[in-house]
Amino acid sequence: MPIRDHTPIDVSIVVVSFNVRAFLASLLRSVREASHRLSVEVFVVDNRSSDDSGGMVRREFPETQLIENATNKGFAVAGNRALRLFRGRYVCLINPDTLLREDTLQVMTEFMDAHPDVGAAGCKVLNPDGSLQLACRRSIPTLSSAFFKMSGLSRLFPNNRKIGAYNLTYLDPDAVHDVDAVSGSFLFVRRTTIEQVGLMDEAFFMYGEDLDWQYRMRQAGWRVCYVPFTRIVHYKGESAKHHRVRSLLEFYRAMYVFAKKHRKTSDMRFMTLSFHAVIAIGVVLKGGLSFLKAGVGKTMLPLADLAVVNITPLLATFFRIGRIPPVNDDTIGAYLAVHTTYSLVWMSCFMLAGLYGEQKYSGRTALTAVTAGFVVIAAATYFFPTYHFSRAVLLMAWGMNMALIAGWRIAAARLIAAPRRALIVGTDAAAHALHNCLTVSERRPYEVVGFLDSALKSADATMLGLRVLDGNGNIAETLDIHRIDEVMVASPSVSYEDILHLVSSCARLGVGLTLIANREAFLAGKTDRVETVSLVDPGGNPVAIGQRMIRRAVRGLLTERHFTTGARR
Repeated sequence: MPIRDHTPIDVSIVVVSFNVRAFLASLLRSVREASHRLSVEVFVVDNRSSDDSGGMVRREFPETQLIENATNKGFAVAGNRALRLFRGRYVCLINPDTLLREDTLQVMTEFMDAHPDVGAAGCKVLNPDGSLQLACRRSIPTLSSAFFKMSGLSRLFPNNRKIGAYNLTYLDPDAVHDVDAVSGSFLFVRRTTIEQVGLMDEAFFMYGEDLDWQYRMRQAGWRVCYVPFTRIVHYKGESAKHHRVRSLLEFYRAMYVFAKKHRKTSDMRFMTLSFHAVIAIGVVLKGGLSFLKAGVGKTMLPLADLAVVNITPLLATFFRIGRIPPVNDDTIGAYLAVHTTYSLVWMSCFMLAGLYGEQKYSGRTALTAVTAGFVVIAAATYFFPTYHFSRAVLLMAWGMNMALIAGWRIAAARLIAAPRRALIVGTDAAAHALHNCLTVSERRPYEVVGFLDSALKSADATMLGLRVLDGNGNIAETLDIHRIDEVMVASPSVSYEDILHLVSSCARLGVGLTLIANREAFLAGKTDRVETVSLVDPGGNPVAIGQRMIRRAVRGLLTERHFTTGARR
């Protein structure tokens, strides 16, 4: 892949990176795999990352031309630095949080060679779960299309040509189309087009420069095409994920800059004041929805605990006297007083104990908080005899709260602390080295169950004393049978299609899927730390944890029953 000065260049790759070292390593590795039949040069422009991205590029990808900026002045400024240096017939701007298929560069080069009137093109872009990323083909935003997009109507009526105009959702995703713009995460541009229309407008900081650039190309007479014959995976927003509010504001600022720049052009229909109003509404709605989404996620556990502490006294009463007193005009006041007191006392104890922070999965903390609440309520009944529950009811409610509120946390903590059952994809030297790293890891212990090989020749194959499983069969069933928590891909021979297949299976079962980003480093014995790029990340999600707990329990019961039945025979 190294390029000599006299070698004609087919494609120049330009990557602008900011604090996504692991993703960048995976992208550059996929670029290597996609460059075998082409002459390719690669530029990485680092926008003052603090994660040693530049050092990683120098060590592991010495053929790459690294440009390190002293300050982060945005995507357009950084990208233009490489665009002033590239030598290829085509230039491909790629986001660092993407993964190329092995044929991507070849397919796009052949398409551009066959269509000399196309100035820029983009391929099919997929989300990590394999679904189509709608931004891979777009129209120039108008007042109406922006409204339909921001209001959510475009999702309800994607096949309507007017309502679905923003992302052109009415178009066949498997056919070539002339479009206003393609995704800036993968933009394949002809050299002569750039020479005619110029570089990206540096007035745009993080968003909008690609849309403006493609608009200028079309104004100059060039076609912009969506090409579905190859595809990439885009993780979307990795560089900006720690600055959501700023990213949101930058997106709408870019829309404003674009509208202001082009509103006098004859074929633009921007009504400036109205468009600004739509943008402002979009900021409020989007920000509100993001806040609501985050709030719902943070309140799930408190709401569940609140329900438990209000239901257990009723259950205890039923077990004590065989019925629950009816709610009527005579009892409603007592019910409200009792349940309000229970809720305030127990929830206060839970919050003071930190049960919704760092101690979220601490069974000991939950037991302490439940007991503290019981003591306070038991003492309070002596001061308010009107609402006095029997001691038996209080004791039963306390026991049920410990079982429900503390019990699941104890089980979840044991599951999280237990070694994660890992399956390594591949049987080459990289897989061997990864196995050695995982077995000595103290940061996050793993229990390596075996290896997955799509070229398996024998059902009894083993490696390092572990089974080698068939990678061509039902992957989901294999993961389920062996109770896998995480699938790890280290081998360079694993194809793009195999990875997508794994993504689908892992996402369905709540199993983690990671790519190893620093493969060269641990293969050379320079580190025992594994850096990963997460394709499917169930993380500490209580729902995913619950799924794994249930799956393990059911699988364990079935296995025990199988052995018991076999013994009886």
